[in-house]
Amino acid sequence: MKKIFILSLVMISFMNTLNSATIIVDIHGGGEYANIQNGIDSSQNGDTVLVYPGTYVENIDFNGKNIVLASLELITGNESYIDSTIIDGGKQSSCIRLHNSEQNAVIQGFSITNGIGFDHINSGAGRPGGGIAINTPYGDPQIFCKIINCNIFKNKATGGGGIY
Repeated sequence: MKKIFILSLVMISFMNTLNSATIIVDIHGGGEYANIQNGIDSSQNGDTVLVYPGTYVENIDFNGKNIVLASLELITGNESYIDSTIIDGGKQSSCIRLHNSEQNAVIQGFSITNGIGFDHINSGAGRPGGGIAINTPYGDPQIFCKIINCNIFKNKATGGGGIY
């Protein structure tokens, strides 16, 4: 009985892996999307949003999705993709924001720059999380995401210029 239960769990895990997709983002037009946020918006939990080299001037929100957001460094191991795949916050808000219980999100292989934190309205917290802002509404579980091989620099915030 125990063997059947374990085999069933393995089969379910394998089926979930089969259902995941890889969404290609390429600012130069070679992918399904030209900006990262559109790739995230079209993704489902478990998907990978794979970003080709370029400078993406945007403020990204995971919107509660447990996905992998990665440069080509993920699949090649070539660390030069970290420097050539840039998320530039354009001095508008946080470069990347996770705030809806993204428990298994992964961010890998980016340079993250020019974020100034998100507008934390009426909280007295100012603009926290210049590069990456990770927060949850009160009462929600903590977010345990993975940030792997990222250069986070030249971000500003009232708290957590790099990561909050």
